[in-house]
Amino acid sequence: MRNFDLPYSKKKIFFLLFHFTMGTYALYPMLIVAILARSNRMELLGDPRVDLVYSVLLLILSIYLTKDFWIEMGRRFKQEPMMNIKTVFITLPLMLGTSMVLNYAITTLTGLDGSQNQNELIKIFGDFPLLLVFQALIFAPLIEELMYRGLLFGMLQKRSQLFAVLFSSFFFGMAHIYPSLFDGHYMDLVFLPTYFMLGFWLNRAYIKSKSLYAPVIIHFINNAIGVFAIYLSSIL
Repeated sequence: MRNFDLPYSKKKIFFLLFHFTMGTYALYPMLIVAILARSNRMELLGDPRVDLVYSVLLLILSIYLTKDFWIEMGRRFKQEPMMNIKTVFITLPLMLGTSMVLNYAITTLTGLDGSQNQNELIKIFGDFPLLLVFQALIFAPLIEELMYRGLLFGMLQKRSQLFAVLFSSFFFGMAHIYPSLFDGHYMDLVFLPTYFMLGFWLNRAYIKSKSLYAPVIIHFINNAIGVFAIYLSSIL
C-alpha cells in the first residue's frame, strides 16, 4: 500500500462507495422503515433511540468492512507516533482558528446566528444527549474520516493530490449542509466555506501524517469542543 492507495480491488472500492452513499443515506434507512412497518412500530420512526441503534450498527459494519485499512493505518501510526502527535498539535489550532474567523465573518455579514446544522445539533442534545455524544465523538470522526479522507481522497490522489483535497473537502462541506438545503434553509450555503476549510485541514493532517489516526483525533477534539460548548450553553 503506497502512501494513500486503498488496499482493495476496484470491485471492493465500488462496494464501499455504495455502502457510504446509497446504502447509508437511502437503502439502510429504507430497511429500518420496512422493519418498523412490518412490526407495526412506525411510531418509533425518528425516535432518537432508533437513530442511536442505527448509528452503532452502521459504525460496526463500516469498521468491519474496512478492518484491513484500519490495521494498516494503525501500523503507520506506530511507526511514526511523534509525527502524528506533532501533526495534531499543529493542525488543530489552525483549523479552530480558521473556523472561528470564517464563522465570525459569515455571521457578521449575514446577520445569522449560526448554521442550521449547528441548531440541529443543539436540538438533538436537548432531546437525547447520548445520541449527539455518540455521533459527534465516535461516529463522525471514524466514519467521516474513513469516507472523505480514506476512501474519497485515497481514490482521487492518484490523479492529482490537489484535486483530491479540493474535491473531498467540498463534499465533506456539502455533507454538513445538504440536510438544511433539503429543508429549505438555503442560507446555510454561506457556511460552506467553514466546513470546506475543516475538510481542508483534515486532509492536510492525513497527508502530513500518512495515517488516518491523526485526522480522526483532530476531528474528535474539534467535535468534543463543540459538544462541550453546547452543554455549557444549556446550563448557563
